[in-house]
Amino acid sequence: MRIRENKVKKIIFALPRKILGLILILMILYNVINTVYGIFNKKLELQIGETKIYVAEDKTMLPTIKPNDLILAKQCTPEDLNLEDIIIFDENGIIKVQRITKIQGLGEKSNYTTKGDNNYYNNNVIIKYEQIKGKFVKRIPLLGFIIKILESKVTTILFLFNRDMKMKSIKRRKNKKIDQLRRAK
Repeated sequence: MRIRENKVKKIIFALPRKILGLILILMILYNVINTVYGIFNKKLELQIGETKIYVAEDKTMLPTIKPNDLILAKQCTPEDLNLEDIIIFDENGIIKVQRITKIQGLGEKSNYTTKGDNNYYNNNVIIKYEQIKGKFVKRIPLLGFIIKILESKVTTILFLFNRDMKMKSIKRRKNKKIDQLRRAK
């Protein structure tokens, strides 16, 4: 019975280490892929199924969407877009989130005028349908901050350094116990 308890304890204590190791591998993989994409002047977009994931960067959509909120968006057709819908679009390489205030044209030739909820005036840049990344579905407060941390190369390096230091510490403790056992004999 006691042996079984010890095995269970070992598994329970090893689980967080394995989870952190998996997170580390995912962070490294994401940062490597993102760096390769960056060479070609593109940004890697997170996507789960049909849902694209973005992080709110600015305050233009306050109070509806706050900075560092995680934004879920779905692919849309021009027919899906209506006045007052919130869209995510690319404006000169910068991802923006704003509300549609005017639609001109039909189908894929449509042009859109947008405005942030926190802005007094419309965006003076006309958005073409091709620039639209998706239509706003939902926001998850402050979860974007975690995504930013995971995307950070500095965080990945610190994570690696911390893990390496822990491994060395574990090895030192193990060697110390072995030395103590040898001296006891």
